[in-house]
Amino acid sequence: MPYQKFFFFDAGVFRSLRPRGPLGAPAEIEGVALETLVAQHLRARCQLRSGSAQLSFRRTRAGLEVDFVVDGPKLFLAVDVKRRRRVERSDLKALQAFGEDYPEAAPRKPARARLNALGEAGKPSLLPLPLPMPLLPRRYERLRAVLDRRMGDLTVMLEHVAKPHNLSAILRSCDAVGVLEAHAVFLGRRLPTFNDTAQGSQKWVPLHLHASGAEALRTLKQRGFRLYGTMLSPTAVDYRQCDFTGPTAFVLGAEKWGLGPETAALVDQAVIIPMQGMVQSLNVSVATATLLFEALRQRQAAGLVPKAGEGVEPERYRRQLFEWAYPQVADWCRREGRPYPALDGEGAISEELPRTLRLRC
Repeated sequence: MPYQKFFFFDAGVFRSLRPRGPLGAPAEIEGVALETLVAQHLRARCQLRSGSAQLSFRRTRAGLEVDFVVDGPKLFLAVDVKRRRRVERSDLKALQAFGEDYPEAAPRKPARARLNALGEAGKPSLLPLPLPMPLLPRRYERLRAVLDRRMGDLTVMLEHVAKPHNLSAILRSCDAVGVLEAHAVFLGRRLPTFNDTAQGSQKWVPLHLHASGAEALRTLKQRGFRLYGTMLSPTAVDYRQCDFTGPTAFVLGAEKWGLGPETAALVDQAVIIPMQGMVQSLNVSVATATLLFEALRQRQAAGLVPKAGEGVEPERYRRQLFEWAYPQVADWCRREGRPYPALDGEGAISEELPRTLRLRC
């Protein structure tokens, strides 16, 4: 029979408000918090899939609790939540009792909750949930909306720009403009470090490292990019006089040294940002933002800013979307030398993966 439950979202707040009582044990508090997250996810899926589906909480005739039942004209699904990494036989008692109450129910193996793949009219499904939820629909749509506006033909190449605050600010500007990826060279092949200035943008703008500036620029030229280097040169022109609507790569060096001679010799056009004061240059992160937003302005004026993913090649789009959605699974696939699994229309992985890997999605 259906019955009501109490839900909350912050275990720390609940623990401070009610430190003792039937829900006072840490395991109990965390278990209810986990059920709350599952309830939020199921409600979102019910609204997305079928507004007429109802979410209830039931006890079987045998008196065992089933955490959630989704009941609708096209979906009938029992869900049990367990706060543990491994499903034991005893964990399935409530679902088995539910199956006895509804003999037509089709038991399923423990798996990730994907309502789109479970349950048809008149065929209830049983699903234990020891594993984390897949992406919420709104999260998946947000990732796609951002990737749809990414520009694969606009990038930056940084030579020895190693200070964390500068590197972080540059990647944040790249993300804001819609740059798909960035390139960099560091002294001694040191690994890049970031600080809070990036606001997490390093997760959304891949930074490709190269052995030298010359190698990086030759690679970009082979891909059809026109290279614009920021440097004081007799041939340098005002950046506002350049056309950045085609494949464009901005090449910038560290503030102390600028571009190296070999790198500078490979740029197609030297550009400057005119100064009105005593100082002859901007901070490298500010200069990068100035150039990127000028490129964006020109492309907006020309109607060339992508809106539906046309700025990224289809295969790259698919790979980038997967890496954003499931970074740990993507790392595992790369280590194993296997292709990324396909995603279904709601962003869930559509093939079975090793259990220990799914726990880290």
